[in-house]
Order: sequence, then structure tokens, then C-alpha cells
Amino acid sequence: MTAELNRKNEILETLAIRDELTGLYNRHYLDRWIENDLEKGKYGNMPISMAVLDLDHFKVVNDRYGHMIGDKVLQQLSGLLKATTREKDILVRIGGEEIVLIMPGINKKDALKIAEELRCLIWNYQFPIEGHLSASFGIAERKPSESFEKWLERADQALYEAKQRGKNQVYAVD
Repeated sequence: MTAELNRKNEILETLAIRDELTGLYNRHYLDRWIENDLEKGKYGNMPISMAVLDLDHFKVVNDRYGHMIGDKVLQQLSGLLKATTREKDILVRIGGEEIVLIMPGINKKDALKIAEELRCLIWNYQFPIEGHLSASFGIAERKPSESFEKWLERADQALYEAKQRGKNQVYAVD
């Protein structure tokens, strides 16, 4: 009886912290991570960078093929990201096709390289039905004692700038 109860609790825990569609972490997990790890100084003085990525023109995919195909694209994208990021990196779907990648121990310069590799990987991947898709990335390295909200805001500003510059590119802010 206890083993089955433990198994059910594990399932519930997974459902509570994972996005049902993509299997990436969800906002609930991110909030817990911020409170338990980031704000308590788990990363000390090591650099930590964030990439916010967004598929370019994703609305067209949903409009042209329907949300079921759009969901499959998001699942494939998530699989690509999980397969190519480090185990200690944190991938969070924060809404729609917007995904946050938190990279402990990575400075802005290296985060730019990683994001560029991911951008190329996404562009070169052959998504069923739609073919090639592009993604834009915004990069920000966390400043000492910076709140998560401000850090995310800066990365979002960088993403906006990448899209303004023509999409399918990576942009970082200071």
C-alpha cells in the first residue's frame, strides 16, 4: 500500500511542476526554484544567465495547420532543447511558445554561444509538416542581487530587440 501511495505522490509531484504538453518545467516549478535556490544564494558568486526564446511566426503554424500540429511542434522543440542542454540547466515553458532557459555557471558571452547553437539547431531541424522554423533569443546574465523579475524583464527586452532586428537571431543585454 505504501509503495503505491508513494508512486501516486510522485505522479502528482511531477504534474505539479511539469508542463503537461511539453514536459518542461512549468511556472510553479520556476517560482519554487526562485524561492528555494536563487533567492537563498545557492549559486553564490558564480555567473548565471538566462535565455528567453520564442518561435518566430508560430501563430502562422497554428492558423495554417491547427493547434494539434502546433502542439506537436512545441513537443518536438522541447525534445530538442532537453536533448541538447545540460542536466543542470533549467528549461521552463512560461507560456505559448515562450521558453526560458536558465544556465547556472554560464556568463553572458558563453550564453550567447549556446543560444546561437540552439538557434541554428532549431533552424536546421525539419519539423514535420511545417519544415524549418526560426527562433529568436534574448540573453541576460544576472547581476548581483538582481531580482528574478528584473532579470527576466531584461532578457525579455533582449528578445524583443532580437525580433525587432529581423527575428531568427540572438541578442544580449548588459
